[in-house]
Amino acid sequence: MYGALVVDDEKYIRRSIINRIHWKECGVEVVGEAADGREAFDMIALNQPDIVITDIRMPGTDGLRLSEKIAAEYPHIRIIIISAYNDFDYARKAIRYGVREYLLKPVAEEELETALRRLCAELEADQSSYQVPEISPDSVEKKKFKGDSFLITSFFLSEIRDEACCEERISKLYQALALQAEAEQEGLELFFLREGSGEQCSFLWAGKGMTERKVYLALKKARSEDMEERSASVGLSGVLQGESMKEAQLLKLQSEAVTALKGKIFGGGQVWYFSKVTQKEASLEKYKNDLLQLYELSVQEDWEKLKLLLKEMIIYKLSGAASVLELEFLVGELIFALERISRRLGYLYETRVLFHDLKKSDFLLRFESVEKLASVMEELSDTVLSYRCGGKRYDALEEIRDYVQQHFAEDLSVAHIAGKYHMNAAYLSTVFKERNNISLSAYIEGVRMEKAKKFLRQDWGNITEAALATGYSDSNYFTKVFKKYTGMTPSQWKRSAETSK
Repeated sequence: MYGALVVDDEKYIRRSIINRIHWKECGVEVVGEAADGREAFDMIALNQPDIVITDIRMPGTDGLRLSEKIAAEYPHIRIIIISAYNDFDYARKAIRYGVREYLLKPVAEEELETALRRLCAELEADQSSYQVPEISPDSVEKKKFKGDSFLITSFFLSEIRDEACCEERISKLYQALALQAEAEQEGLELFFLREGSGEQCSFLWAGKGMTERKVYLALKKARSEDMEERSASVGLSGVLQGESMKEAQLLKLQSEAVTALKGKIFGGGQVWYFSKVTQKEASLEKYKNDLLQLYELSVQEDWEKLKLLLKEMIIYKLSGAASVLELEFLVGELIFALERISRRLGYLYETRVLFHDLKKSDFLLRFESVEKLASVMEELSDTVLSYRCGGKRYDALEEIRDYVQQHFAEDLSVAHIAGKYHMNAAYLSTVFKERNNISLSAYIEGVRMEKAKKFLRQDWGNITEAALATGYSDSNYFTKVFKKYTGMTPSQWKRSAETSK
């Protein structure tokens, strides 16, 4: 089932399109609606539609400008423009931006449904061209390999915006690596490991007498000839010897490769070896006194000293960390301290949403430098400490956060909330992000996902019931969003919660 986003500044037209079309028969589901191009572009990053249906004339960012931005950043998305203006210049510009269909208002149901089926066929053809040989931890023990040496390389794929973009990049990367792998050593096998985040992918190399050196040479040639520069950062695991492989061994190799890849945050090259990045791991005892003082100041609610200590730890200690272990440890401890502070202030959900990306095991991969990580931590620290001023004056954004937390199970959208609080949707999106370091759409998703995690952990109901209780009418779409947010499917989350009890 492909996802569609409907964009029109007139609500009754949006609802008419959504209600009249036989979406499921076309192989499509509506994943969102937006009142203008700016809101639509924000929702694309959140909802990952495959098709965008947009009006051409809208205030602010119109359909053509939206199409231009989509073509530049999400080239795989198919666009249908609907317009009341039979204007040749508009149609010509639309074609330039990759618009597949240009329909005139009032659009007939059959005409739009035919266009949707045509675009779905194109999307399906594209997806089949991206297929690569795969292997998974639970299938590796059944696999008969040709060689007796194994190694995993993990790549960081920057500028990944959605699943379709990711599949395309992985396919191109695999083709480049496979070509050089075969040239470097006959019989060298290469498999894509379907485990990891959207921005990190891993490949298993298997061959007879394979070494780190041979893989490095293949990577070097692939980079210079075929590999995109955006995929150049790579971490290498150690080499495992043996004629077969267990699931635990595969996961261990992948962990080593990802740990090595995290070393890119320190710069100094584009290939990192696990054996080298682990040599820098140091004792964490030196942070003990600062962390104890941080705890005492939060209990005493000495906000000024607390703010100064946080800044000192972020600017000097975090920025001065020399290893992956130190960075992960410090960020984890700082987040724990800030969540404890926010709990005392009554803003725990806000803080959990703000920090959910930084609590993922591979968060370091998203930062190009330690300085950038420290800058983000400082901004988020200031945001959490600003909550202590809440309630002293009327704050529409604070009220909006409260509204989302209370009405998360309802049909929420930026346009709906903007209308309720008599604000322009584009203005609300901009101001909310500036004040909270997160978009309103992402905040809504974060609140819903935190509630869903709680429901599933408490065995409150099945996945369909959890989806409905958190504002998702389609359990398949809920599962897709949940996996993007947590890295696990709802079923996997439930099992992990049961195991930890």
